[in-house]
Amino acid sequence: MAIPTYLIHFGPTQPLWQQPGLIQVGTQIADGPGAIQLEAPSVSCLVGALRQRNWAECGVLLQYTDPFLIRAAPLQGVRKWPGPKVLACGDLHHGPTPIDHLKAYLMAEPHDAVLLTFNPALLKQVQQELDSPVRCLPPTFFRYPIAKRAAVPKPA
Repeated sequence: MAIPTYLIHFGPTQPLWQQPGLIQVGTQIADGPGAIQLEAPSVSCLVGALRQRNWAECGVLLQYTDPFLIRAAPLQGVRKWPGPKVLACGDLHHGPTPIDHLKAYLMAEPHDAVLLTFNPALLKQVQQELDSPVRCLPPTFFRYPIAKRAAVPKPA
């Protein structure tokens, strides 16, 4: 059997994301052959669920999140995971200091690499701020439209 990838996210099970070797994990995910529901967002809960199923406690930990979720429900105990740890992060353009939140989280819960799922324009800035390798691979992002203020506003 190939080394599994545990995709931890905070939404419900995503059928279109499912593929061989990928196990979706999270607090809102229903248990199933390719999914594990966690009681809390922690690596210790994941390890406990793997032990209950007699599954190997190894593999790639792929955490899909954003600065809002990092503040509200951070995955705890990442440093205890025995395999590779990758953080896939989006929405770094929202809020007052999202990159600072990401940096603080990675200091507390280090990952081996970071993948920006949006915001390619912020890649260099994020690379300068973080100690982990950071990449952004198109087409995992889209461009947001930019509004420009009219010199003379038009009445509605």
